[in-house]
Amino acid sequence: MNIISLSILYLWPKPFKLVLKEIYGKIESEDAPDAWDILDEGDYSFSKKYNLIHYKQLKASGVNFTVHGPFLSTDYLHPNSNVRRRSLSQLKASIENAAQFSPLAYVFHPSTVPKGFSPNKLKVEHYHFLEEINDFANSLGLRVFVENNVPGMGHMLTTPEEFIEFYERTGSSLKMAFDVGHSNVGSHVKRFLELLDCKIGVVHVHDNNGVSDNHKIIGSGNINWNYVISKLKASNFSGPYVIECVQDPFRALKLLRTLLGCRP
Repeated sequence: MNIISLSILYLWPKPFKLVLKEIYGKIESEDAPDAWDILDEGDYSFSKKYNLIHYKQLKASGVNFTVHGPFLSTDYLHPNSNVRRRSLSQLKASIENAAQFSPLAYVFHPSTVPKGFSPNKLKVEHYHFLEEINDFANSLGLRVFVENNVPGMGHMLTTPEEFIEFYERTGSSLKMAFDVGHSNVGSHVKRFLELLDCKIGVVHVHDNNGVSDNHKIIGSGNINWNYVISKLKASNFSGPYVIECVQDPFRALKLLRTLLGCRP
């Protein structure tokens, strides 16, 4: 049975103490998620000792986690070597810290495309970056997944074709976190599921109208969720589903459990 993880994105950017209150308050609740998807960003950063201590304590008490790595600065291909090193160091430090509480999955974003550069000319360098991160995480016993980003926003890896080329050219073991909402903005949902179903290790769940990435509750946009779930089931997807809805997250949890045939 698939794990359903609930992202704390709906609390962002409220104080971290409210995040802890929410998670601790749901430990004995019937509507608690199977896991919590936590963000390593801003005031929620794992680099803050207070935050990391509490996550380790929660893990010790039986709470499971998935992790979303830093997302505000993804300048892994920046022409300025200092900026590039800073972003890469932040990501690696995040992975090292996350490994201390053994999350079920760790998701990171592909690189931003630097202004004035063509994504095509940066492919090979980006492939090296992805493999470096995958190897680094594997050395720590952590499974990482690269997320398809929103098309038209200046990022690498937004289309099925980009992922296919990456896998064909590298033979990489790095699997993807399939963000259904992101793929819907580019009208790529069906092609991702038809062409890359065997590469999907995590699924991000949120809805939109196909125009903007507004992280709506499932069923409120134009994504055909019955189709998405049926295709994933047909491919024997066994990874976690991560709900990233910024409104009504627990209603989204209930809806997804119904779609998956899980407990109410």
